[in-house]
Amino acid sequence: MSGNTKRFGGNNRGGFRGKKDTRKYTQGKQGKTDEIRRALTHRARVRKNYFKLLEREGMDVPSKDDDNDDNINDNNEKIDSELNKISDDDNTHNSKPLSEIDIIKNKVKKHEPLSFQERIALKKNRRENDKERKMNKTREKLENMRQSNVKRQRQTERIQNTKTRKGQPLMGPRINNLLEKIKQNKNN
Repeated sequence: MSGNTKRFGGNNRGGFRGKKDTRKYTQGKQGKTDEIRRALTHRARVRKNYFKLLEREGMDVPSKDDDNDDNINDNNEKIDSELNKISDDDNTHNSKPLSEIDIIKNKVKKHEPLSFQERIALKKNRRENDKERKMNKTREKLENMRQSNVKRQRQTERIQNTKTRKGQPLMGPRINNLLEKIKQNKNN
């Protein structure tokens, strides 16, 4: 009888017989968000039970507002002190005035909202930097090509000028040189 229940989707009470549950891995982002949500609800439930336990034992239960206010005040003090350190460092290191782009980049680092004009200026600056970088890269490539071309020409001239023991020019390199010229003309 138990065999029939398995065939028709009955209970499988004996151990693990089947594939491992891989749903949380195959769902990608959704699986991860579900996992985080479960962790947060578990944490909230544990915290709530902890506060209930404190209440039953007659101990002081810190209210949510008091904790948040204290934490906020502590965080504000920490942030203020860090900002003062940063501003002191900026004043000592930078004696020259900052350009508009540098000011915008500092805002981006501090995660401050940018105005429309600042975003446009930042995009323009990035575009110019990219263009300049590409130009430098192409210049370097062209220079390397020129140098390799000059080196190859010197080498072919040296080979062409070699002669046999009797003083006759070697024909092999000359033939190879002519073949290279034909290939270059064909490509151009």
